[in-house]
Amino acid sequence: MENKELTSYKLIQWNVLASGEFFCNQSSFPQVDKKYLTWEHRKNLFYEIIRKLNADLFCLEEIDDYEKIKNDVFDDLLTTYSSIYYSKKTGGQGIALFYKNDFFELLHSYNIFYRGENPGIISNQFFSIYFMKEKKQNKTFCLIITHLKAKKEFEELRKIQVNHLCETINQNEEFLQFYKKFNCQSLILCGDFNTEPNFESIQNLINYRFNAQNLDKLESAYNIFNNSTSDYLECSTFKIRESENYRVIDYIFCAGKINVNSVEKVPTKNSKEWETILKIGLPCSFFPSDHHFLGINFELI
Repeated sequence: MENKELTSYKLIQWNVLASGEFFCNQSSFPQVDKKYLTWEHRKNLFYEIIRKLNADLFCLEEIDDYEKIKNDVFDDLLTTYSSIYYSKKTGGQGIALFYKNDFFELLHSYNIFYRGENPGIISNQFFSIYFMKEKKQNKTFCLIITHLKAKKEFEELRKIQVNHLCETINQNEEFLQFYKKFNCQSLILCGDFNTEPNFESIQNLINYRFNAQNLDKLESAYNIFNNSTSDYLECSTFKIRESENYRVIDYIFCAGKINVNSVEKVPTKNSKEWETILKIGLPCSFFPSDHHFLGINFELI
């Protein structure tokens, strides 16, 4: 008899801000005290937050030193979590997935570099694909993590990247073979998309109709459009450079046989947590990245 009891899991999506001084420096964060930009300060905050969150899946972008994350942040948790890392061809950044061994098994994974703006050109950005088995109910799902091209002027390239991602899910022979082989019934897509909900790349993503694998459409786990309700996601990154950068550019999308029961609350400008940083932005004395983490509690149905 089929087990009707569903188990809820927590997934965290987080651009953690690269650890090296090339990325995390005073010129990039001019209002932030330089001591809060050091890895020595930030690693301790990551250590505490990771344990407090106690997620079953951590999807982390902008990892420029995988060994630092493993040894300085996960440390004593390395028997609890397995992990896998993919990096850009150049630039020393990548994506890491940490997942709890007791709950999940990684069946297969690989990464695909995005097409560039011109035919035959391959981008430095990529998306990583993981086919996961949830052990308790023996259900499988596909997890995709990505980090699109940064800066507002590259929206046309991000549109190309989003289209490439959607086409892969919908019609790429290799992807569909694995999806069918592992009998996946659902998909989670998350990452730093470096663009806001009303921009074309995100609009194209959520309006894309999949005709394969019964996925239909990707739905945002967060309310990213209706700002008149209390659950509206107001921002996911808050930094101050030449001007204030207070935007939603990080997302979690779901499709298929999956229920999102709740999401992690993200502080806003009106939150007590952030009232002390309105003039400096993130990172700060109590938070280690310029992006806040997003999170969902989900069930496979």
